[in-house]
Amino acid sequence: MKKAINNTRNLNLDFVRGVACLLVLLYHYTFRFFEVINQDNPWPVQVSFGYMGVSVFFMLSGYFSIKYTKESTGLRLFCFKKFLRLFPAYWVALILTGIITYFFLPERAVSWIDFAINFTMLESFFGVAPVDGVYWTLQYELLFYLFTALAVIVFKKKKIIPQISLVWLFILIIRDFINIDVVGKFVDKFMIAKYGPIFILGYLVYFLLETKMKRWKRILIYFEILLSFYYLWRHLGLEYFIFIILAFAFLIVTVCLSSKGQTGNKIVNKIIHPFTFIAGISYPLYLVHQNIGCAIIKTIGYDQAFGEFVLIIPIVVSILLAYSINRWIEKPINSYFNKKRQIKEGHLNNGTK
Repeated sequence: MKKAINNTRNLNLDFVRGVACLLVLLYHYTFRFFEVINQDNPWPVQVSFGYMGVSVFFMLSGYFSIKYTKESTGLRLFCFKKFLRLFPAYWVALILTGIITYFFLPERAVSWIDFAINFTMLESFFGVAPVDGVYWTLQYELLFYLFTALAVIVFKKKKIIPQISLVWLFILIIRDFINIDVVGKFVDKFMIAKYGPIFILGYLVYFLLETKMKRWKRILIYFEILLSFYYLWRHLGLEYFIFIILAFAFLIVTVCLSSKGQTGNKIVNKIIHPFTFIAGISYPLYLVHQNIGCAIIKTIGYDQAFGEFVLIIPIVVSILLAYSINRWIEKPINSYFNKKRQIKEGHLNNGTK
């Protein structure tokens, strides 16, 4: 029964991730592309709000990172697993995107030195432009995983995350009112200013719904939710703020239904299946879709008789590339190292008998 519930949870949350990924993709193809080339969009379809889907990724990262990070996990193993999760697919996508950008979008191409620095995933810390604009989120993911590792693995207490998050929120809010240049730059760079509370909201969903806690801690979590909303309202504007509230509420409902093992009927499950497929390749799809897809749109032309139906081609190409990276890069690498670790752990267990 427990396994079935876990499968349900993954299915429902994968649907959320898949929808968010498609929102971001359609935003870049139907809106951002025309902003970059400084042309009017001739299509009636404009998903101008799709960029907000990134906040769903951040929220899910907060939820999953605290849910699946164990206090017994060593820091070295944690970092290695995150490295495998993020970097191999990123490097392949970076090379593909760099080549396509160089030949088909030369106005967006970066220098060879900047291209090399992009392999660190920390190009913004060096004042270097990303090869693809969507890479701006990756440094935040890295910093957030580091924060989680320090809080859970180093201190060995997952339950203190709400208290640490409260300190994080207070620092971000105080930063708004105290303008000290050096401190401000540090907070902006290393404490995920502007988007940090979205990750925290993901944390809070886990503690609110999946842990037992005393009354004072529950009140603390409600207070942090309000603080997070206050900060996001100040920094992201009303429309984005409303989207985040809706995404947060939807995530709570989804987790509640999943924890009870509730799914839709067969027809509903068939409808959401394509979104769960997209969720499975969402990371490489996010990495490859923008510049490569925009290069295809620019090459084919966007004012032809087919209109917005021309989007089918970059969408299909991006999905095929993402599936290939997932199938031939991500899965084999993770499978190899998981088997290697299991063999090593098996030898250690045999040695202790």
